[in-house]
Amino acid sequence: RLEPVKGHEIFFKALAKLLRENTVPGLRVLCACDERTPGVFDKTVAQARELGCDEKTLAFTGMRGDVEQIIASADVIALPSLGSEGSSRVALEAGASGKPIVASRVGCLPEVILDNQTGLIVPPGDPDALAASLAKLLNDRALARQLGAAARQRVESLYDEKQMVEQLEQIYVNAREQMRRHR
Repeated sequence: RLEPVKGHEIFFKALAKLLRENTVPGLRVLCACDERTPGVFDKTVAQARELGCDEKTLAFTGMRGDVEQIIASADVIALPSLGSEGSSRVALEAGASGKPIVASRVGCLPEVILDNQTGLIVPPGDPDALAASLAKLLNDRALARQLGAAARQRVESLYDEKQMVEQLEQIYVNAREQMRRHR
């Protein structure tokens, strides 16, 4: 979603820093995004360009129906949210795809992404910390693979549909038993 709370400006500043310092040679970035408010897409692209993110490095895809393919093609996923992450489908999809994530310490993200275990967590609104963490994973492919594999294992173990249904059923069984005891 192209909304300020998603932290696009923070991401663009981090990306511009990586480009200025040539921290990750050959860096290419895709921003797959959804314009819910007319005109926001063009404003977001203009903002990225003003902050120093050129077309050669940063491409905007607009709304896509094949987000799983975009995630699969990525080396690292960035989630620089500033808030409003009660649940994060992107974090779960990235983890399920075995991709390491660099995300802000907001909402559910620190619960879904374990810092230095399945991804890296940075302070919200800190483009320097975001840039450093992205560079760390992009320049250390072994670490990125390790965190991505752990992310996949965590998502599979905690968010497996069958397990979730079984756990929910157990909650109902326990509640029913408690109600019977208290009658």
